[in-house]
Amino acid sequence: MPGIIQKTINITLFLAISFVWAQDKSSVLWHTVDEGEWTRVYLKNSLFPHESRKENYTYKSLVFTPKVNYSDSSAIVFMPKGYKTINGVNDILVHFHGWNNEVLNVMHDFNILGQLYKSKKNAILVLAQGPKNAMDSAGGKMEDRNGLKKYLSEILIILNKEKKIQTDKIGEVIISAHSGGYRPAILGLINGGLQKNVREIFLFDAFYTFTDKLIPWLKEDKDNKLRSIYTEHLAPEHREFLKLIAQQGLTYNNVLKPETKIMLKFTRVCHDCVMEGTLEEWLEASSFSDISR
Repeated sequence: MPGIIQKTINITLFLAISFVWAQDKSSVLWHTVDEGEWTRVYLKNSLFPHESRKENYTYKSLVFTPKVNYSDSSAIVFMPKGYKTINGVNDILVHFHGWNNEVLNVMHDFNILGQLYKSKKNAILVLAQGPKNAMDSAGGKMEDRNGLKKYLSEILIILNKEKKIQTDKIGEVIISAHSGGYRPAILGLINGGLQKNVREIFLFDAFYTFTDKLIPWLKEDKDNKLRSIYTEHLAPEHREFLKLIAQQGLTYNNVLKPETKIMLKFTRVCHDCVMEGTLEEWLEASSFSDISR
């Protein structure tokens, strides 16, 4: 009987602590995994809440509400084992998920932590919470002026206070998006105030629209690069993009090489399968520094 009572007390205490932590969103609780450590942070410069979704949003006959779908201000931050601030700056991979998803599911379902770890690149991963479990590509604050800069700066300030990094300065940035995450990814690049920092953009079956907005950025610096992998349903958009880059005097390749400026690759794998292995491959070929372990 005493053992049962003690077990009940332990469970109750655990639940109480978990509840208090969930309510205190200023807390930073780190979780250790084989690949490194991760935490969930709550931000004032998160994508949502945002003025663009202060009222209900309707897609076809489905209604998405501010309280349920546009109130989550969190992000998952992952630091691979061996990560270090290099030359006074921190390189960041920021990923925007697609429709009907949330960051905890994205972290587990797409093996993003594992792919960054196996790439042996020295970069912090940020999984941005967009519209939560909604059929919506809205970018919230990523569509605002300097939205991306404010977002990543706030995260680095938290990490610096946690003594996980030696400075809160932003280094090179790679923006990644799957499916409906294209909008915050591309508009975050264009409006976000970090065009000089962003060196590559990864689009995983996410080439829906706004791709013409990438042309000035691609032409601005020889080191700016685009990688896109797509399935059959986005083939027409890629054909149109090929015409556009030809008009601009840009070339592309369907084989990945570190020096390739524009890589467009068709695949027959499923829509939710395009990231598996591909993210790791693209990171290995990226300009991020190698990690020392």
